[in-house]
Amino acid sequence: MTANDLHLFSAVNLLQDSVEAFMLAVADFVNAKVGFKTTFDQYFTLIDAKISPKELPFKSKLLRLNKIRVNSKHYGIMPSRSECEPLIVSIKEFLVPHTNLCMRGGAGKLPMQ
Repeated sequence: MTANDLHLFSAVNLLQDSVEAFMLAVADFVNAKVGFKTTFDQYFTLIDAKISPKELPFKSKLLRLNKIRVNSKHYGIMPSRSECEPLIVSIKEFLVPHTNLCMRGGAGKLPMQ
């Protein structure tokens, strides 16, 4: 760990927060009943049930991000740069096309897998 890598603690938390906020917006859009105690991994089940036979993409990578965040935030485990950098690409590939469609009013056509 170097001083240059300390920002990874914040980066992981902010990335996961942005994904979770987006998932909440998608859940609201598809009328998935997300409760106060709904966990991050449950978003996939609830949303996928509403968009079946399609599924949210990048599930394993987004769950990995959440695990890294939990380890970072709750256990003080330093996120590794080698794990974070590929996740950034996956998150961008998840958020950008879906957000653009939502902003253009085309959310009903979300390109889920």
